[in-house]
Amino acid sequence: FFFPRLTIFPEEKGLSFKEFVTTGYCGKKSGWSVLLLKRPRGAGRLHYFMGLFLGSGISFAGIITTLQWVLIRNSSLFLNKTIWLTIAYSLLVAGAVLPGFLILRLLYSSYKNGN
Repeated sequence: FFFPRLTIFPEEKGLSFKEFVTTGYCGKKSGWSVLLLKRPRGAGRLHYFMGLFLGSGISFAGIITTLQWVLIRNSSLFLNKTIWLTIAYSLLVAGAVLPGFLILRLLYSSYKNGN
């Protein structure tokens, strides 16, 4: 009642994973580049997709930065600043993208099974 269920994924069957994700994001079948280059129609779609990626990404970023500070403060091993930054940023990007991808894969398998 207060929070209506948002259905952004397509009703039609037989879509590939790429078509499923881009239809959910933009409302029409497109290529992967649309995820980076276009804004979706309507704020609901954008909020849904950012919730998938940023919720897990922010949690993972908290864990990585905490571990980074613990290692910097309590370890005699100190790597070059450039190496630390490269490792930290790579982990942060992977931690934001990978869980979102896995959630989309789970939604796609549910879509394929007809649930």
